[in-house]
Amino acid sequence: MRSGRITKWHVDVGNCVDAYDLMFELETDHLTEREDETLTMEVESQELGYLAKILVPLGEEIQVDTPIAVVCDNEEDLPFFKDFSPPETQDEAFSTYRKRPFLWQAYTKGKSLDM
Repeated sequence: MRSGRITKWHVDVGNCVDAYDLMFELETDHLTEREDETLTMEVESQELGYLAKILVPLGEEIQVDTPIAVVCDNEEDLPFFKDFSPPETQDEAFSTYRKRPFLWQAYTKGKSLDM
């Protein structure tokens, strides 16, 4: 997969998420054999946290490794991310922030693919 689009959020900013909670739906056409076909994946959280900010608008084409949201550990930290914007480069992110990837688990939604 090279890119995709978030088509639906199942969690609102400020909500607590736990492991296996459904977070969002991601649509891509890079995982199918036919160019005119898309695949929608349901993506779930793998750890506890609070959705602090959504960084990518619904429907916007995003590349792999693009930050899409901020999840914080404590509810009290939510206000600190109100005006947050991600660093422009990965190098800047590593030098400025303690980067901790949020792990996701995804399942295909709807019809199955016969490949």
